[in-house]
Amino acid sequence: KAERFAAKGLTVNSQITPDIQLQFSRDLCARLLDEVMDNLVKYGEKEATVTLKKENDRILLEFANGTSLPAGSSDQIFDRFTTLENAAPEAVGLGLSYVKDTVLQMGGRISASVTEDHLFRLQIAL
Repeated sequence: KAERFAAKGLTVNSQITPDIQLQFSRDLCARLLDEVMDNLVKYGEKEATVTLKKENDRILLEFANGTSLPAGSSDQIFDRFTTLENAAPEAVGLGLSYVKDTVLQMGGRISASVTEDHLFRLQIAL
């Protein structure tokens, strides 16, 4: 994925706590991360941050990037077949609905928001 980020001119900063272990299928986790990272490449602007940390008994995974979306526009982001105004022409609106379904299947929580300063934040707690 690094080549795709570089080709788009997108800088990705990571803040990853070492030695965190997930008790889920490696394939399931890989597909979930691939989908989220693909969205970062498609819709990220300039800089993105990926954070992985443990908080109490949960593992928190957060993705944040600049966006052209207006504040508060993330209400429908997980709805199947819904594309927002910044969607790529080939988008069909399934990616983040798949991510939500997967996170819920894993017993986790997921949320998304767009701030006043156009920062998109996707948070996953497992």
